[in-house]
Amino acid sequence: MASGAADDVSPNSSAVVGITVLADVEDVFAVLRTAILFARSLQATLSVNLPGREVFSVHFGEDPSPASLSELLDSVQTELRKLVSTHAPKLILEASVIAASFVSAGCISVWVRSANSVPRSQQSGQ
Repeated sequence: MASGAADDVSPNSSAVVGITVLADVEDVFAVLRTAILFARSLQATLSVNLPGREVFSVHFGEDPSPASLSELLDSVQTELRKLVSTHAPKLILEASVIAASFVSAGCISVWVRSANSVPRSQQSGQ
């Protein structure tokens, strides 16, 4: 029987995972909630980059208060709805997770931009 214990992880393990997709607000919000779970589990830094705003970073080395997490999610959801209402119903979502067992911190990034910000030649040519 296979075990899911952390003892089964090689001391030199690492992972780099990234995605880029066309998404709607609910997709972005789901990825953000998942990124928060990963950041908490990895005790990593989460960076969120939305158009027209400075990059927001939270370090999860110590558990942030549930109120601050709720505030972050509410703020991002409000910004995403504004972005969709003024630009386009679709968003480009990029997310990456970088983690290694031999370092004590990982990095999780979520970038969102309007699908209108990509030139049509790039959208149809790739």
